Amino acid sequence: MAKKQIPIIILLCFVSRLPQLLSDNLFLDGDECIVGLMAKHLFDGIEFPLYFYGQFYGFALLEVGLISSSYSLFGISDIGVKLSMLLLWTIGIVFFYKTLCQLNGKYAWAPLLITMVFIFSPAWAVWSMKARGGYLTSFLLSSIFCYLLFHERFNRRQITYLLLGLLFIIIYESQPLWIPGLLPIIGYSLIRNKNIRLGLYLVLGVVLGYTFFYFFVHGDSSSEAFSLLNLSNSIFESFGKIPRRIFQNMTGSYYYWGLIDLNGLINVLAMSYTISILGVLCGGLYYILRKKVLTPLFYVFAVAVVLTLANSLLSDHFHPRYLLPLMGYSLLMFFMFINSFNSKALYIWICGFFISLGIFSLYSFKDYKMVDQQKSPLLQLIDYLEKQDVQYAFCTHGLMQWQINFYSQERVIARSIRMGDRYPAYIEKVNKAFNSSDTKIALVGPYSEQPPDHPEGVLFFEGQYFVYLNPGKSFLIDQGFELPN
Repeated sequence: MAKKQIPIIILLCFVSRLPQLLSDNLFLDGDECIVGLMAKHLFDGIEFPLYFYGQFYGFALLEVGLISSSYSLFGISDIGVKLSMLLLWTIGIVFFYKTLCQLNGKYAWAPLLITMVFIFSPAWAVWSMKARGGYLTSFLLSSIFCYLLFHERFNRRQITYLLLGLLFIIIYESQPLWIPGLLPIIGYSLIRNKNIRLGLYLVLGVVLGYTFFYFFVHGDSSSEAFSLLNLSNSIFESFGKIPRRIFQNMTGSYYYWGLIDLNGLINVLAMSYTISILGVLCGGLYYILRKKVLTPLFYVFAVAVVLTLANSLLSDHFHPRYLLPLMGYSLLMFFMFINSFNSKALYIWICGFFISLGIFSLYSFKDYKMVDQQKSPLLQLIDYLEKQDVQYAFCTHGLMQWQINFYSQERVIARSIRMGDRYPAYIEKVNKAFNSSDTKIALVGPYSEQPPDHPEGVLFFEGQYFVYLNPGKSFLIDQGFELPN
């Protein structure tokens, strides 16, 4: 029965994202454009990028490779990037479903229902298609990791634990936010199997994986995976923010740290998820105090949820995306919690509530767009630069430069204000062109960052972006640009 439902799951994953894919608001943010450019460089044979440009964390080879392959079908385009990421997420959802099937629930249809709750959750509406260097790699590999741990045949083999050790390191190198939640699941599996050799093979896999990355990938540079988390000055103060942080993540409607209010239904659903997660955790504690112990796996997944939440307390600079692993671990916990009761009707009603509201919520994401950023005027700006034979530009906005480089397919190369950046080759090319007297240069940026005393000749595109041709050196310095001597 499980195999027959997998095509349904795949279909739902893609159909549920059609409102976004077909929307006029489909537009890659600056960081996504970096990954898209990495894939272009791989596609063109320029280089073999392993990590998100400019850092030694965010291992993105899987994402970059898949996007590069998609360029053969869709050309170098945002739709190719989005569909590639959606494919990765869909495979991860399939393994999430297969994991649920291994947990021996009371109802054969329950894994499909829980998986549908996941598919239609707003928390992953945008991030199921977002190329951000490692997030979807970690989601996919974590799903495979859990599937192998709970598979009745695979989880007793030494080679499986060797592979799990390698996967653990790749997840860590890609995006370590999933690691805290995996730790209690690993511990439970090792204790249940009562085989010390399996633990030794897991450690061996971790050592081999770490050794490979340290000596053959990082070289003299060490991984900075956990540099995303800056220790909070007040963990207790952050503790009181947990409900709001869960809510922000569950809306799925945010850009960096800023929330984007699409409609009240999404907020209702996000609040329902928040109350449910905290309520189930309190319910588990209540049964412990009453000495009515639930199934051990419930507590394993509950600890995974708690550790994921605790991990978010370590940072003073919280972003809602830091809780992306929460939905998967929470649904595993919920699955085992409901499984402890004999109430088919309750199961169906609760899942039906989240699925039905989720369907309407995901449709609302057709209106999702980044604040003050639109694709059409950017394409107009790029078209204008190409018609003016401008191949190089100085950009006042650190993320917009990547959008110009990607959407122009590098026919226009833009650099930002600082001399040091994620991809030094762009800095060098623009600086070299600027020092050449016969090369046209432009100054571009968002409308809000136009020069305060802009000279005549500044053009605007739909009130979103500005462009000024052939700025002088002193003018650029006045705008804050760092230039070579």
